[in-house]
Amino acid sequence: MNPALILIITFFVLMFLKVPIAYSLLLSAVATLLSMNGINGIPMTLIASSTYAAIAKQSLLAIPFFVLSGNIMVVGGIAKRLVDFFYAIVGKIAGGLAHAATLACMFFAALSGSSAATCASIGKAMIPEMEAHGYDRAFSAAVIATGGILGMIIPPSIAMIVYAQVAEVSVTKMFTGGVVPGILGGLVIMIYAYFFAKKKHYKTSKDDVEKISLWATFKDAFWALTFPLVILGSIYGGICTATEASAISVLYGLFVSFIYREISWKSFKHAVVDAVYDTATILLIMATSGLLGWLLTVLQIPQAMTTFMMSISNNSHVILLLILVLYLIIGCFIGTSPAIVLVVPILLPVVRALNIDLVFFGVFTVFSLGIGLITPPVGTDLFVISGISKLKIEAVIKAVIPFIILYTLLCVLFIFCPAIITALPGIVSV
Repeated sequence: MNPALILIITFFVLMFLKVPIAYSLLLSAVATLLSMNGINGIPMTLIASSTYAAIAKQSLLAIPFFVLSGNIMVVGGIAKRLVDFFYAIVGKIAGGLAHAATLACMFFAALSGSSAATCASIGKAMIPEMEAHGYDRAFSAAVIATGGILGMIIPPSIAMIVYAQVAEVSVTKMFTGGVVPGILGGLVIMIYAYFFAKKKHYKTSKDDVEKISLWATFKDAFWALTFPLVILGSIYGGICTATEASAISVLYGLFVSFIYREISWKSFKHAVVDAVYDTATILLIMATSGLLGWLLTVLQIPQAMTTFMMSISNNSHVILLLILVLYLIIGCFIGTSPAIVLVVPILLPVVRALNIDLVFFGVFTVFSLGIGLITPPVGTDLFVISGISKLKIEAVIKAVIPFIILYTLLCVLFIFCPAIITALPGIVSV
């Protein structure tokens, strides 16, 4: 049998059997190598060398540090302080609590770099509060689940570090490119929430807001608000690299958490253990994808994909629209980071052939695949927010449909206006 067919069939059979994706990648690659050994004499020692080479890179040190930093933020008492501060600012606007939740998601995204952490932290703080003020619980869950996506868009972002490694582009440029799309993603949620709140006649809670002192909430949230200024400012100011900033983020996160006095030794240990688990999962996927990437090159699958897609059209807009459809489908079944290491190596030759900016393509990829976090059957944010809100997953899915449509349209906007992504990296010297 053709080795390419063995690779594809074995991988999808293992995925169908619910074998974890890292092991599916490894076992399908091994099966393919065994089939090729008698033909091309390819040594099996390639497994060890390829998997090691895929993760033996300094830039990947940023992943465990940013993951740990995000976990510390979750247990450090930061989410509630951010929510109170933003509610004091936007609470009088129609849908004020939804706006406060969205702004808190955007800001927490700049602290954690994780969509699940953002979704869980802000959800726990906001869903009971929104329901107490008459908001539909499913709508509240949908707002925060969608806001969780911004954890992958607004820097720092674990998914962008993964893409930067796969595509060999600057992590800092990727972070810079995610700023404007992340802000736009938040604005889209807030605009929809404003009109939805008007339609449903949700109260603006002006009396409650007037009792809240903006200055008092600002002072309480001050150290949390300085976090992204310290971390991202050090990167964009040229003081340190993204990898070095990731280590600083852990120290600063501990500093802020100790000031708030809400972190305990037990919660810190949980944060470390969870960080080790999450990092190991990501790096195992990246290691096995190194072997897969080598096999894809040997079997000339990327070249075949390039020829196929270029036969459809040589217009970059058309190709990107096709890739968007592909991402929306893949995102329904595979997590963002695994999807990046699986699909991006196949698509990169197509992207290069059309002279598409790799930073633009990276941010576009992360944003498009991020929509998969709120699409069934594998949408991570759906399950996180379903557990927090105590709602059936079907109710949350129904409520997020408008946001899926809006975020898809936003991706289409990026295709036809790439400067939304590329302008800032072009201005900032990184």
